[in-house]
Amino acid sequence: MRNNLNKLQLLQLLQSNIWFNYFISIDKKLLNINLIKLSLIKFWYEIMNNIDNKMVILLFRIQFEDKTFRTIGNLQKIKLNDFNILYNLLTSLLTILSDEYKNLAIINIVFSYKIIDTDNKVSKIDNNNIFKTNKIPTFKFYGYNLPLTIDITKWGTILSQDNNHYLIKRSNSDLLYDITIEPLWNIIKILDSNNNIILTFKDISDINDKNSFTRIINNQKYFFKNGELILKILNKSNNILKPLKIEDVSI
Repeated sequence: MRNNLNKLQLLQLLQSNIWFNYFISIDKKLLNINLIKLSLIKFWYEIMNNIDNKMVILLFRIQFEDKTFRTIGNLQKIKLNDFNILYNLLTSLLTILSDEYKNLAIINIVFSYKIIDTDNKVSKIDNNNIFKTNKIPTFKFYGYNLPLTIDITKWGTILSQDNNHYLIKRSNSDLLYDITIEPLWNIIKILDSNNNIILTFKDISDINDKNSFTRIINNQKYFFKNGELILKILNKSNNILKPLKIEDVSI
């Protein structure tokens, strides 16, 4: 865990009413309770202990090897003596996060923060993610936990809707679902924080059974009923090699 700041850099990071990103370099480790604690200690030592009687607005983020970011929890308003409260919140959130947060190596822990000088010294630690989380069942496909329902209203927060097009932010993640509703199926693109497409699939509802649907990903079909996978079909290529004719060979 590295982040050696000189005095000039530290003074710059202590300015009020400006958003800063405080990076703590991680040597490709998996996120765990100990990393959270050590990063908080470092942030407290260099930033929180030097803000006098001010408050801090904070987001706790991680960066993976592919340069994408994920945010853990909501925006928090904290003061110097909130270390234990914030630590308990983040470690509790870690237990309910999807596997992609815990099984992929990270290269940075990032505190996105702004120091504010306000008369309102009351902290606001938002723990709704723990006590009000309505986690829907998921289906894992090559490391991605996909919603195990065709009801897109349960996939996260709807950011925008334009006719048959929806943009939904996945809960507890920076990933976005770009969804187009067509008469016979839904076409879904999963976007990262840079709007790059990382996966595309198609969901087809069963007109005879509202509790069943088919999901097509690449050359694979998955059939679900009542939230359970009941059948998987892999469409293999049927291409047959043609016999090589003598006249086709050139030397």
